[in-house]
Amino acid sequence: MTKESAAWLAIRIIGLVSLGETLLLLVNVATELVALQKFYGMVDPAAANIERYIIQSWVTAGLYFAEAAFFAGLSVYFLRKGHAVHRLLMREAS
Repeated sequence: MTKESAAWLAIRIIGLVSLGETLLLLVNVATELVALQKFYGMVDPAAANIERYIIQSWVTAGLYFAEAAFFAGLSVYFLRKGHAVHRLLMREAS
């Protein structure tokens, strides 16, 4: 295996790992949305702090979604292009 093919292999592996991270974060978003559905279904007056949990779930779902979008962008870059990273890996010390 040459240095160039090893560099491309490393780039593709990073892309696959970031794709897996994207999928896990999307599962977290779905979990938060299910929790929100359950919170909105609660009409118990004893649950006075339910509004705080609703806001917290919205913020958490938004953060998970932003992270998923970031890692999705990384995975697309590493799996489809990756030329800038490849040039960095192939650069020889002078």
